[in-house]
Amino acid sequence: MQLHSDINKLPTIKKSIVTIGTFDGVHAGHRTIINRIINLAKKRNGQSVLITFEPHPRFLINPQHRLKLLTTLEEKKSLLEKLGLHHLVIAPFTKEFANQEAKNYVEDFLIKKIKPSVLVIGYDHHFGKGRSGNFNLLKQYAEQGHFQLEEISKQLVEDAHVSSTTIRKALELGDVREANNLLQSNFQLSGEVIIGDQRGRTIGFPTANLQISSDKKLIPPNGVYAVQAFIKNQCFSAVMNIGFRPTVTDTPELRLEVHLIDFDEDIYGENLKVEFIERIRAEKKFSSFEDLKKQIELDCERASEILAN
Repeated sequence: MQLHSDINKLPTIKKSIVTIGTFDGVHAGHRTIINRIINLAKKRNGQSVLITFEPHPRFLINPQHRLKLLTTLEEKKSLLEKLGLHHLVIAPFTKEFANQEAKNYVEDFLIKKIKPSVLVIGYDHHFGKGRSGNFNLLKQYAEQGHFQLEEISKQLVEDAHVSSTTIRKALELGDVREANNLLQSNFQLSGEVIIGDQRGRTIGFPTANLQISSDKKLIPPNGVYAVQAFIKNQCFSAVMNIGFRPTVTDTPELRLEVHLIDFDEDIYGENLKVEFIERIRAEKKFSSFEDLKKQIELDCERASEILAN
């Protein structure tokens, strides 16, 4: 997959099959559209092109909305590449871009810069100042011969029974399995392993403290999770605790700690990715460190069972 971040220096892509959107999560509904442009590109001996925006438009249009992302830009890149996309265009979403009239968006951005051969959009696609542009406006330009236009029907998208909002709600409830089913991939977090207070080592369960790469990323609710941990191109079974560690400290600081089962190497400063598989339990305060240790042993056993299946 070729990555393009300067929209003023885009290469000429012949027979480009283009779609546009935020694609947060790259979920099942998104994949209906993405698979369509990839298949059209194969049939027409062309190339698939996906245009997305950075930052997410809602952060600029409605800054009071506390949106949490299902996927960071880096995660989105990785997911799209795995799907077999040819080109990913990352368009900067600025106030100037958001405030351009819909016709200017089509003429100056789409036609002059992107030059689509075929444009494929979702049934509710809107663009331009005040979201005034829609399928009908694009149809006028298609009839003038600027590009071919295809709209993915509401029925086809809704057959996937999924939206980014639905997935966020599932994750906020800790229903990781449902979220993964809707995403068609495992929900993930990634970041740098930083030095913690190393108390896990004192009870035989060393943990990697994770500092995630974006403060806009959605974090599942506090609790213990069975996860797969990826580091140095290797996958490990692991248990992740998200919470304030009430047994250990009264300090109200959220920690993301990952215990890699049967692993005890120094990985400080490394990038660690975790993929969530299932929530095991809620966070709990124990009466002693010994009780905490026994529970962690049970958590590791349960996680191993889940991951083995």
